[in-house]
Amino acid sequence: MSLHSEMEAERQNSGGGFMYERKLEKLGPALLAEAVADLKKTLGGNGNGQNRSRKPSGPAEEWTAVGAEALIAKNIPPRLSVMEENGQVLFYESSINQIMAWRGVGKTNFALGMADAIASGGRILNFQSTRARRVLYVDGELPLAQLQERVKAFIGEGHRHNVSLFSPEMLATPRGLNLLEERDFLALQKLVVREKTEVLLIDSQSTTMQGDALIFERWAMGRLH
Repeated sequence: MSLHSEMEAERQNSGGGFMYERKLEKLGPALLAEAVADLKKTLGGNGNGQNRSRKPSGPAEEWTAVGAEALIAKNIPPRLSVMEENGQVLFYESSINQIMAWRGVGKTNFALGMADAIASGGRILNFQSTRARRVLYVDGELPLAQLQERVKAFIGEGHRHNVSLFSPEMLATPRGLNLLEERDFLALQKLVVREKTEVLLIDSQSTTMQGDALIFERWAMGRLH
């Protein structure tokens, strides 16, 4: 069973997203040390903060620091806001932001609505986009047919040219994504450049990044059974 399927089964068996999250919250500090030990073993660590499987990436670089006065004196263009709430910046350009909520309450719908607002220079709820921007939406959650339905419902016809979408079902051989692996990360980089992307939305972390956090979550759910 895939990790996504396993977690979905646990969510259903535990009576919904609220109970599922509550079960995770029961993990106390006493279990954390054991979780870290298990993670080190799973990831191939040697207990000293090093990974035995890590390969050298090349000779050490020579880094140069900049003094505080020199940094302040530099002519650095200010970051521009992408979306604002009541005149206050919500998202900046060149920033990483995360949408967080209980499972099943509509994060995907909200993200698609945000894609629509950013692509049009429009609004969602009380959040106002500062101008129209090119959006790339990478979806790892929905079947392609369902993604199509939601795009029809959430992305307005007048600015659909500003929204590009990618699903792993579009691959010649459909498979799960893992953006923590070089192959998928480099493919995403190329896609971002090719689509002239200004805002990238990834839905979701748990389905597109199979990393340390998910190893811990899997370990935690095993302990709570």
